[in-house]
Amino acid sequence: MNVIGEVEGKVALTFDDEIDTGGTVVNAARSLLDHGVKEVYCCASHAVLSRNAPETMAQRPFTEIVVTDTIPIGPGKRNGKLPCVVGPPPWRGNLPHPLRPIHR
Repeated sequence: MNVIGEVEGKVALTFDDEIDTGGTVVNAARSLLDHGVKEVYCCASHAVLSRNAPETMAQRPFTEIVVTDTIPIGPGKRNGKLPCVVGPPPWRGNLPHPLRPIHR
């Protein structure tokens, strides 16, 4: 994974559309830390958390992980090791009428 720019001593904020297995965001965070970043925050729209994602994320180099609640995160996936701040997507109240029943 490549890091572009001067990041040493800074705080990094990573964004991804989804966290599936967790490998991509963990590798990105490790790469940033290897380049001298002080802290890494992780943000994603969808927390799929398939396979061993909770265990992968438990090895997290993240200060905090923030995801929306587009996919329910069951207690088995949280298991005390995955620190997630879950909130509704900001567009939830603005969905077109035909899509609202799908998202409830």
